[in-house]
Amino acid sequence: MKSPRAPIGAGACLAFLAVSALLPLHSGQAAQPLTELTLDDFTITIPCTSHDLLFRQIVSETVRIYYDSQGAIVRQETFVRDDATLTDPVTGQSFSAIWTWKLTFLSDSVSVVGLNARVTIPGRGLVAIDTGRIVYDRATGQTIFERGPSEYPDLCQVFS
Repeated sequence: MKSPRAPIGAGACLAFLAVSALLPLHSGQAAQPLTELTLDDFTITIPCTSHDLLFRQIVSETVRIYYDSQGAIVRQETFVRDDATLTDPVTGQSFSAIWTWKLTFLSDSVSVVGLNARVTIPGRGLVAIDTGRIVYDRATGQTIFERGPSEYPDLCQVFS
């Protein structure tokens, strides 16, 4: 099923776009970057016709911020890995999905490169893939450039 690039993990990209608009970026020589690592583990429900599915995500982010000699931010790179498990609590059946991104924040754009999603189901193999590069306008969040395959199944029908 062909769909726009809007995986469950895309919410993280949009959140990064919103935060990036707050970061003042200036041109200049990059100094030694500051690196931070965060880890988050959470579960959301996906409503389906007969019952809800459980979607557990373990997200790790490494953020590198580059500064010029005056201390102004010139570039921010965020590396994200999202290991997810979708489970049907009625049958106990589950499958895994992985998202990995590198987001680069510049003064006018945000570039997202990587494996946006890979969904595999035991016995069926790869059922969804989204990979490539997307560039967003920092001010508007609009897509400037997009390249790569983007295929997603209806997650509620994956278990039927």
